[in-house]
Amino acid sequence: MTTTMWVLAGIGAWVLVGLAVALVFGRMIRLRDRGLPGPPDGDDGERAGHLPPRPRSAAEPPAPGGGQAPRP
Repeated sequence: MTTTMWVLAGIGAWVLVGLAVALVFGRMIRLRDRGLPGPPDGDDGERAGHLPPRPRSAAEPPAPGGGQAPRP
């Protein structure tokens, strides 16, 4: 075999090994995620008064008063 053939065979072996490792890890992650419990029924976190605060974008100025209630 020529040097080029050995290099191509080595690259092919690395591709096959990498593909096998990726498939094994992907299957492990899927099986792990399948065992995790989902959110409780009826509790989606979007009920009135239970919403998380909306994040501000970098260009959005803060609320007047720094987000605090005004002084009487």
